[in-house]
Amino acid sequence: MLVELVWLVMVALPLVCNPLARWLNMRETHMFDLFKKNKMPKNVVPFPAPPPKLVEPPPEPKKAPVTYYSLGMNSENRLEFKMGYSAISMNYGGVTNLIEQLEVYKKQLAEYEGINDDNV
Repeated sequence: MLVELVWLVMVALPLVCNPLARWLNMRETHMFDLFKKNKMPKNVVPFPAPPPKLVEPPPEPKKAPVTYYSLGMNSENRLEFKMGYSAISMNYGGVTNLIEQLEVYKKQLAEYEGINDDNV
């Protein structure tokens, strides 16, 4: 038990005794300076404060517009509907069928919401 205590004191001695720490090529410890402010050495001149900025920063660049969907012709002369990473290619029959389905849904929504749309 006594040997362990002596060993512990010998190992901890460089942590509290700076000359011994310097002799062992250790960085000087400031174990008891935890709550003190770091003082600037007397031989160092502090940098002057930076001047206030008189120039306004440039405006942020505009973000690229985000395309949520696109509708157009592809290289095979078919209508292509792109949404996200998916794309649907349609011929004349597919486009006609899609238009008819959308008209049915439009009429259902108009009835549900109570909108009188006689033009359709």
